Amino acid sequence: RLERLIDTKLLDAPKLDSASESANIITLHTFITRELRWYVENNYIGGQLWENYQDYFEDWSIDMFKECEKEVMHCLRDTPERRGVYISRGSDRRKLFYKLFDILKENELHRWTEEDIQTQIEYGGGFPRSFKPSLAQISAVPTQADKDIKVEPFQKYETQYIGPQQTTRNTIKKSDQTPATEISASNIGGQTYK
Repeated sequence: RLERLIDTKLLDAPKLDSASESANIITLHTFITRELRWYVENNYIGGQLWENYQDYFEDWSIDMFKECEKEVMHCLRDTPERRGVYISRGSDRRKLFYKLFDILKENELHRWTEEDIQTQIEYGGGFPRSFKPSLAQISAVPTQADKDIKVEPFQKYETQYIGPQQTTRNTIKKSDQTPATEISASNIGGQTYK
């Protein structure tokens, strides 16, 4: 869908220097398109994609991001985000080019919160099956947040959004349980103690 905004001859060029002074808007768009294609073809997700993004866009200025068409910026946001790179949404109303530039300044990979995951589902559609957002803690007791996002107790968060293939929940109904035999403390091991 970006063909009208890029130079298709440069897609397979051995090197494309987007930071050179001769780079124009078409060069910037083509560079972005090459990177997105690389991420998808090589199945980059999570931390690997985040590091690659930082490496390949490290010479970009805020003005370079700002120059790009919104359509290209949306692709540059959506592809990494759907592959596990956190890009703020929801209440963060800053322009997209600021958010994409901010990734370059991050020192640590973002740890997804339950709220981040919910926002990602609402705005971006979820994650690929191979990506498992890491959370600091997972509650074994259902919390209000679990109920809000319809997570079964003991269901692993890393599988909760992969669609119909949810994890199986081992349940024991009260009727399946055998009552424990009560043994008095005075009759242990067949011997009587007084």
